[in-house]
Amino acid sequence: MSAAKDPTSIGSLLLAMGAVTHAQLQAAVVEQEQLPEDVRLGKLLVANNWCTPEDLKEAIDEQERIRDKNGYRKAHAAAQIAKRRGLSHGTLEQRQRTIQKSAEITRAISAHDLRLATGLLANDSNGK
Repeated sequence: MSAAKDPTSIGSLLLAMGAVTHAQLQAAVVEQEQLPEDVRLGKLLVANNWCTPEDLKEAIDEQERIRDKNGYRKAHAAAQIAKRRGLSHGTLEQRQRTIQKSAEITRAISAHDLRLATGLLANDSNGK
């Protein structure tokens, strides 16, 4: 999910804090996409001296505070479990429905609380 779509992403938070510029954030995203291994965006920003480790820690702490308040972690974990189950069990149509529902839940997380996200999961497994 891009910084523009997720206001709780590390990039969005660092940008809002004034710790990085939009150009620095974009350059780090491009660099991240070109790396063969998965490297955290925040680590790239610090490695390039575009933000301090203290700024990154502050942004991570704020992200955790926001996401915990909204039940983000539990709902996101539930969506990921549903996605993994969909990839390994059932017919192709069932797997596609599960993946689609996981994407819907993941998008709903920033706007809704954990009860709604788990309700979406329960409705999907009971109704189909």
